[in-house]
Amino acid sequence: MEHRCLVFNLRPSASSADCTPCPRPLASPTLLLGTDNLNRLLALHLLLCSSALAQLTWERTEIATHATPGDKVVVAAFGFTNSGSSPIRIEKTVSQCDCTTAESGGKEVAPGQKGEILVRFAVGGRVGLQRKTIDVFTDSAGREKTTLALSVRIDPAVQVSPAVLWWRVGGEKKTQTLRITVPESAPLNFTGAQCSDARWRVELKTVSPGRDYTVEATPLDTATAAAGLVTLELNMDNPPQNAPVVTARLRIQ
Repeated sequence: MEHRCLVFNLRPSASSADCTPCPRPLASPTLLLGTDNLNRLLALHLLLCSSALAQLTWERTEIATHATPGDKVVVAAFGFTNSGSSPIRIEKTVSQCDCTTAESGGKEVAPGQKGEILVRFAVGGRVGLQRKTIDVFTDSAGREKTTLALSVRIDPAVQVSPAVLWWRVGGEKKTQTLRITVPESAPLNFTGAQCSDARWRVELKTVSPGRDYTVEATPLDTATAAAGLVTLELNMDNPPQNAPVVTARLRIQ
């Protein structure tokens, strides 16, 4: 059976209506979209409304800083504002590493209120570039998690260059030099140098007290392969706390 429907032309016309055949009856909006699709659209609408009502706006989510020798803890503050119109609860913070901690959850932030998450990084014996992340979880729909990143560049307490001195087996017994640089923030007074292998003679020379030194290393014999470890000696009359052990390697091969 052919279904027919009336399609009305709203433009002024002499006739009251134009009748045009329709291949099938017009469906209601619910039938056209389907119940599942309507539910999805409704959920999306509620999600967008909720996100607009409550959200944290962060001043920045990444901080880069620098640690000097002797620093035990680096603290960074990540500021935020509740830019929505309803309260937000910070439920918890999760760190990728035990060396990094942040404020615990449970804090409620009123609309327009400012706040901060304090992230603490324990330096320990770490050196070089360290990048740690903290995940902050809130009850804001659609933006439940924000990842904060803290990058810390940690200078070694003492820089030794080069880290290894090389000689060839059977080669010339020439003197080579190690250069030792101590940061201004933590001066160290070295008084001597010792080598673990008697086939080298080593001598410490002071360039700038507490700051710059050199160690001259001379092999007494290069006939066979050998390995030695140079260790710098500190003035023990007034030793600094947590003084580093400064070493360099010597190789004949």
